[in-house]
Amino acid sequence: MLDICVHCCIILVYLFLLQIQMLHNLFDIKY
Repeated sequence: MLDICVHCCIILVYLFLLQIQMLHNLFDIKY
């Protein structure tokens, strides 16, 4: 069970960072 929790946390953090990077790219294109 613990392994599954850790994997879920890693995936969530990865998606979160990916979203931030995408937002930065959008802002770079806009301005």
